[in-house]
Amino acid sequence: MAIPPPLASKKSQKWISKKKADLLFKLLLAIVLSFVINQISFIPGERFFYDLLVRTKIKDNPSSEIILVYIDKKTIETLKKIPTFKEHNQFLKTLHNLQPQIVAYDIDLSKIDGTIKDKTDFANTANTLNDFLQILKSVTLKEDKSKIKLGHPFEKIKSFSGLVTEDSSSFISGGTITRRMILTYEKLPLFHYYTAQKFNSEIFNIDKIQGIFNYLDTDQVFIDYNKSGTYPSYNFLDFIEKSPLNSLKNKIILVGTNLNSETDEYISTPMNYSVKGMTRLEMHANMIDTLIKNNAPYEYPKWLRYLTVFILSILVIYIVLTLPPVRGLIFVGSLFVFITLTGWIVFNVFHLWLPLWHSYLTLFLCYYFFIPYRLILENRRSWEYYEKNKLLKQVEELKTNFISMMSHDLKTPIARIQGMSDVILQDPVILSHQQREAVDTIKQSGDDLLKFINSILEYAKIESEGIKLNYESRDLNTLIEDVLKKFEFHAKIKKIKISKNLEPLFPIPMDPNLMKQVISNLIENAIKYSPEESTIHITTSEENSKVLFKVKDEGSGISKEDLPHVFDKFFRSRNAKISSVKGSGLGLYLAKYFTTMHGGELLVESSLGVGTTFTVILPV
Repeated sequence: MAIPPPLASKKSQKWISKKKADLLFKLLLAIVLSFVINQISFIPGERFFYDLLVRTKIKDNPSSEIILVYIDKKTIETLKKIPTFKEHNQFLKTLHNLQPQIVAYDIDLSKIDGTIKDKTDFANTANTLNDFLQILKSVTLKEDKSKIKLGHPFEKIKSFSGLVTEDSSSFISGGTITRRMILTYEKLPLFHYYTAQKFNSEIFNIDKIQGIFNYLDTDQVFIDYNKSGTYPSYNFLDFIEKSPLNSLKNKIILVGTNLNSETDEYISTPMNYSVKGMTRLEMHANMIDTLIKNNAPYEYPKWLRYLTVFILSILVIYIVLTLPPVRGLIFVGSLFVFITLTGWIVFNVFHLWLPLWHSYLTLFLCYYFFIPYRLILENRRSWEYYEKNKLLKQVEELKTNFISMMSHDLKTPIARIQGMSDVILQDPVILSHQQREAVDTIKQSGDDLLKFINSILEYAKIESEGIKLNYESRDLNTLIEDVLKKFEFHAKIKKIKISKNLEPLFPIPMDPNLMKQVISNLIENAIKYSPEESTIHITTSEENSKVLFKVKDEGSGISKEDLPHVFDKFFRSRNAKISSVKGSGLGLYLAKYFTTMHGGELLVESSLGVGTTFTVILPV
C-alpha cells in the first residue's frame, strides 16, 4: 500500500505553485508593458538623446582629404568688392598648379559678376582641372535631368545637388537641425556620394554603405560630425596673392562664403543648436568624410530595441515589487547609469545608436506605474498585519488572564491538599507503611504541582510585563546558603554530595526574591538530573568587577543539538524527556530572564556523559 505524501510536501507544492504563478504574472506584465512602450515613438526625444551622444563624442577623427577655402569679410575689405569672375579665374589657375582631385563651388555661379570674356575664361580654366563641380542647393527630378546643366558658357561644368536635410532639433530647441545627408534621389547620385566614390571604391556598391536607409525615394545616412574648426581652412586671398601650399594633389577643395551676413551660409548641427552652429562648407566636409571613412552612425535594429525594453521591464518590475524601496531606487538609478554608459561607449566605438529613449521610458514608466501598485500591496499587508497583531494581542491577553486565573484558582485546592496531608502526618494515629507512603506521595505531588503553578504564574507575569526589580544590597553567598538548606533533604535522598567553594563577596544590588529563584532553579535541576552518589560543585568568585556563580553537576549532559535551546520556554532536552524526572521546561527560561533583567548573563557548558555547568555572571 502506497504511503500518502506528508502534509509538508503539499504545502511546499502549493508554495512552489504560488511562486510560479507570481513569476508568470510578472513576466506577462513585462511582455504587455514592453509591447506598449515599443509602440510609442517620440521623435523629439529620440533625436535629443542622439544629439547628446554626438555632442559627447570622445574625439574627432577627420580624414586629411578635404581643404576649405572661404570668401570672408577680410577678402571683401582687401579687394574692396565681392570677388568677380576675374579673381575667381586667377584663383582656379593657382589651384590648377596645386593639382587637387576635386574643386567644388558652394557659390552660385549665376550670382558672380563679370564680363562675358571673364566668364568664358573662368569656364575654360575650370575645365582644365581634374574635376570641377558646382554644388546646387536644390534637387532635380530624374526626367528633368537636362535642367541640371548650367547656362552658357558653363555647359561643360558638372553640377550636383548638395541638398541639406532639416529635422526638428528636439523638444528643447525649436529650430531645425541637419543630422542626415541624401546620397541618391531617384537613383541619381548627389554631390557628396559622387565625391566620396573617388576616394573610397567600396561604396560604389551603395548597399555596403554603413547605416544606409531609404526614405521617400532617397538613400540616406546619418552624418558623423566633427567639431567646427576641425578641417583645415584658408582665405580666398591666400590663393590670389600667394600659394599657401606646395601641393594639394588629390585633395578635395571646397569653396564657399563666410561673410557672417546670411543665415543661408550656416546650419545647425547636433553639436551646436545655434543658427550659426557650423558653416555650410564644414557640413559638406563632414558629409563627404563620413562616406570616405564609411562610418555613418546607424540605428539599432528593431529586434534589439524590443529585447532591451523587455529585459528592462522584467528587471524594473522585479525591483519594484520585490526589493525594499530605497534599494529599489538605487538599483533603478544604477540601471540608468549603466544604460547611459553602455549607449555612449557603443556609439563611440561602433557608431551604433542604442535605444536610449525607449530604455529611459521603460525605467520611468515601469517604476512609477508599479510604485502605486506596490504601495497598495504594502498598505494591504500592513492592514492585515495590524488586524492579525490586534487579534494576537487579544488572544495573548485572554491566554495570560486564563493562565493567571487558573493558576490562582488551582493554588487554593493544592494548599488544602498540602494542609490535609500535613494534618494526617502529624496525627498521633499510627498509619500503616502503605498509608504513610500514599500520604507522602500526595504531599510530594502537591509540592511539584505548586512549583509548576508558580512557574506558570512567573511566566504569565513576564508575558504581561508585570515583573519589576526591587533592588536590595545583598550578599550572593547568603542567598545560596539559604537555598541549599531547602535542598539538603533532596540531596541526601539521592546520596548526592554538594561541594561548596564560596569566596567572600561584597553585597551587590539585586532583587533577592528573583535571584533566589535563579539559584533554586539551577541547584534543583542539578540535583534532579545528577545520578546517585555524584557530586555537585557550587562556587562563587569575583572577576573583572563581576560576580560569578557556578553550578556544576556530573549528570548525563546535554547534546550539541539541544544546547542552543536550553533557555527556550517549555523546552526540554531529549535526555530529560526520556528520564523519569518531571519538569515544565520553564525553570531555565525564567532563570535566564531574571538574570538578564539584572544586567547579567547565564551561560551553559555541557558534554554528553561528563556533566553540565551553568554560570551566572552579575555586574558588581
